[in-house]
Amino acid sequence: MAESILFKIIGRVLVSIGKSAYKDGKSYWGATHDLEKLEDSLRFIRARVHDAEKRHEDESSEVIREWLGRLRQVLYRADDLFDDVCTISCLKNQASGSKLTKQVRTVFSSSNPVIFNQKMAKKIKSIRKELDDIKLKMDGLNLRVCLTVREPLNRLVLERETISYVKVDSVIGRESEKNKIIDILFDPKYAEEIISVIPIVGFGGLGKTTLAQLVFNDERVKKHFDFAKWVCVPEVNDQKEVLGKILKALSDMSYDDLMMEQIQSQIRVAVKEKRFLLVLDDIWDESRDRWLDLISLLQCGNRGSKIVVTTRSDVVASVVGTVPEAYKLGLLTPEESWTLFRILAFKKGQEEDNLTLAQIGKEIVGNCGNVPLAIRVVGSLLYSKHTEKEWELFRDAQLSKAKLVDLGNIMSVLKLSYDYLPSALKQCFAYCSLFPKDYEFKNTELVRLWMAQGYVEPLKESLGMEEDVADQYFLELLRRNFFQDVKENVTNDIIRCKMHDLVHDLAQHVAGGESIVVKGTAAQFTNRLVHANLCGGEMLSEVPQSLLVARNLRSLLLKGFSISSSTIKELFLKFGSLRALESCSIEIVPESIGRLRHLRYLNLSGSPIEFLPSGITKLDNLKTLDVNYCRKLKQLPRGLTKLSNLTQLGTRGCPFTDLPPNFGRMKSLLVLNRFIVGQNNGLDALADLNLRGKLEIVCLRRRINAVLEARVANLIEKKQLVSLSFHFEHHGEQAAVATRDDELLNSLQLPPNLKDLQFSGRKGSSFPRSFPRRMLNDLPKLVQIHIQRCDSCQALPIFSRLPLLRDLYLRELKALEYVEADDFRDSDRVSDSPVYFPALESLTLHCMGELKRWSKVEHDDNVHLGPCSLFPRLRILEIRGCRKSMSLPAMLQLESLIASGIHGELLTSILASSSSTPTLKYLHIESIELISLSFRNQYSMRELYMKDCGSLRNISDGMQCLSALETLGIENCEDVDAWDTSVWEGLKSLRTLEILGMPNLQVLPQGITCLTTLQNLCIVGLLNLTALPENIGDYSQLCDLSIKWSPKLTAVPQSFSSLTSLQTLRIDCCPELEKRCQQPDGPDWPLIRHIPTVMFDW
Repeated sequence: MAESILFKIIGRVLVSIGKSAYKDGKSYWGATHDLEKLEDSLRFIRARVHDAEKRHEDESSEVIREWLGRLRQVLYRADDLFDDVCTISCLKNQASGSKLTKQVRTVFSSSNPVIFNQKMAKKIKSIRKELDDIKLKMDGLNLRVCLTVREPLNRLVLERETISYVKVDSVIGRESEKNKIIDILFDPKYAEEIISVIPIVGFGGLGKTTLAQLVFNDERVKKHFDFAKWVCVPEVNDQKEVLGKILKALSDMSYDDLMMEQIQSQIRVAVKEKRFLLVLDDIWDESRDRWLDLISLLQCGNRGSKIVVTTRSDVVASVVGTVPEAYKLGLLTPEESWTLFRILAFKKGQEEDNLTLAQIGKEIVGNCGNVPLAIRVVGSLLYSKHTEKEWELFRDAQLSKAKLVDLGNIMSVLKLSYDYLPSALKQCFAYCSLFPKDYEFKNTELVRLWMAQGYVEPLKESLGMEEDVADQYFLELLRRNFFQDVKENVTNDIIRCKMHDLVHDLAQHVAGGESIVVKGTAAQFTNRLVHANLCGGEMLSEVPQSLLVARNLRSLLLKGFSISSSTIKELFLKFGSLRALESCSIEIVPESIGRLRHLRYLNLSGSPIEFLPSGITKLDNLKTLDVNYCRKLKQLPRGLTKLSNLTQLGTRGCPFTDLPPNFGRMKSLLVLNRFIVGQNNGLDALADLNLRGKLEIVCLRRRINAVLEARVANLIEKKQLVSLSFHFEHHGEQAAVATRDDELLNSLQLPPNLKDLQFSGRKGSSFPRSFPRRMLNDLPKLVQIHIQRCDSCQALPIFSRLPLLRDLYLRELKALEYVEADDFRDSDRVSDSPVYFPALESLTLHCMGELKRWSKVEHDDNVHLGPCSLFPRLRILEIRGCRKSMSLPAMLQLESLIASGIHGELLTSILASSSSTPTLKYLHIESIELISLSFRNQYSMRELYMKDCGSLRNISDGMQCLSALETLGIENCEDVDAWDTSVWEGLKSLRTLEILGMPNLQVLPQGITCLTTLQNLCIVGLLNLTALPENIGDYSQLCDLSIKWSPKLTAVPQSFSSLTSLQTLRIDCCPELEKRCQQPDGPDWPLIRHIPTVMFDW
């Protein structure tokens, strides 16, 4: 079982006994004596439970195992009992007289207080007797008193520096290995094979997955294959599950309801005639027959496809590999190991200031066996240890274990790092075993589950709320490298992460049978089970009989099961101790859910429910209610406001149009992702809610007192809100509604710590004509602003003041003429800094048909305030449907430009300003009226697409500067004159050329023979093309040629037989050419027979 959990449960019960509820209640329960003896026994046992757990682990004593098992059962019963008492106490404090009596009777199913008191006394006596017996049996176990020194938990909240996990963006010591794998992928000797399999083999923790990720994400690899997909293979040898995971990666198609034959058929469709890269991570299955079945399934792909497999098993590597030898990943060098450790373990300057600490560190690194995972976990642990004594203690404890290099595994090092966790974090870590390997944890989901189980120790109010403490628990485990593969959102908040397989193995080990995650319901459960995650795509028509022995079940996650209503009722009846329940397939929630009085976490997201029963309002301990994306849910119960402990409510994606009346009474609510301004509630309902995180406000109804309610809402005091969205979707007479919304926006005082702000109006409805001019003055932390579908908006706030703004998105502001109505050179506008938009990286302007210029004041928009003072960090510009705009301020550092439906003069000015500091890498232009286009000084450009520019003629100016260009596409630009040889001579790096929709073109330009690096050539819609170049055989690197809708092509040149690198030839809608290329009698077949893949009708 999870180490320290018994210790923590005892502590929790003792805390409960000390509360006033017990002091007040024990006398009228008639259980004073029993409670005092129970408390004494708990303290006695608690002092020795650590020794019992240690001896059980070291000696595997059956007697101690049975003793611990019995103690566990009694403690869970005691925890439930005292949780009931705490609930009664809370109800007593919240209500009075008859209301309390009625509510308590409802919750605890007793209409007679005398009978209730007798039941309480009987339960307490029963628990006391069992503890007495357990205590008596300790005499024969010779357990020692173990006085543990607890790491103070308030350190996790107060010392924020130690919580900041170290990001190691660069992988130490694997660059040469990455290049070797890529060389194998590109090796010409494997080009003739349809599928080559390259195994990467090595024991756990070496970084096989990390190496595969480096290869997978390399730009050269992405461009070489039609597509690349990553599959995390389940450890169980379930062929349907493995193929289902592959199908999910290939097509994002759910496979739960598919038969095996359907899955196989869909996989064939996904890979057919494609050159693909498939990474299968962490293969364990040694069956050659199953592997050959998989390879056979993928054979319909193109030649040159590759599969990279990572595995710990040499047997698996020999079974799956097609290259002469599997790639055996080695250890880091001692120098690389020390570099990685230094990054993770030392604060800045600490190594130089304390040479003794550095020497101890080198000894510790030596015992990590040059294994990256071990070094990461140990280094992260020692980052929070400040003294030589602490480092020495860890070194000595490490040396007492067998050295990693002798074991060939790292579990001993990982276990030692786990031993050094504070006890509260140990149970949080063990709980992670409830999820399958390679599960992508949502940190918000995880911390809510921890809180539901009571794992988060409440601190003094000054040290933060329970949610703050839980967040710090997560960050501490992350900092210690128990989590990895972190994903962040645009505001740099962590949203997801994973756990290394070996770390997951450790979590399963320390959970000791209290948690289980299984596919289906066939598993055998035991009475030790406390947390269950049942995954599957089947119908659960009854509660599995073997699960009924788990009477202390506290977490039940049903992912993918369809559940009958009778089964749901039985679950509620049998598992009254549940703290957490999740199901996405419940159709009807029965009234009996009110029996789950210990429930704190209820996740019904995505389920087809239409109503929530009133019984849900009896869940007095409920903290989290998640009904996000319940697309049929018509309303929330009117009595929802009775849930005084509810802190998290998720309703995003639900169709109902109002919230229950008196919603503002839910003063415990901290996270609310969607608030509806409707008939029942105005913005004033938010006044007393201490909300945090993200909030979406949907205005579905125009309220008479909306302006006053906005002022009362007191948004400015909600300092923990970081993301706020306003959606105006009410209807009415346009001018009147616009005026009222102007007043409403002027009344808003936004939260000061916002990072993300969004406004939108309903399509076709009115929206405020102007935002308050200084609305954003007091929002210095804004990172992202989205404003869209505001048809009547004529003025925007001042954006250029915002020091951290990275992303500005403006769409469908159809009445807007200027982004900023003031002169951007105004010193008042730019505050104390001469820099205009100092942090902006991405700018999007969509469908703004009236936009004339950036600034209203007449002047040259490209005037400079100083060196690099305009948009100094802007890298991405996307501008579409802004045909009236003639100029924008200079954008000197652009790397990506997408321009569609704009004036040609505007495009010319943007390119001219960017050419002074040539950083532009990607240019896509579409539907733009211009005659000529210059590429002078665009030395960095990698990709260029020109589409639907019917008047474009001259593009030769500056083409010789495009020496780095790798991809060129020209589509439906019929008059373009790009056929002079000089246009092509400078394209020394071009690999991909696409010429589409050029019906007047009769021959390909002679100049393309200069493209000696060309690998992919696509010709589509050249209706009058009569011949391919005779010297096409000179394209020595050409590997992919596609020809479509070119019916006048009647033959391939004789030099086609010289295209020895050509792997794929596609021909479609070219009747005569297709006929001549048919196998075996077509006249041109001898010229193309050497090509591995020839396809028609693609």
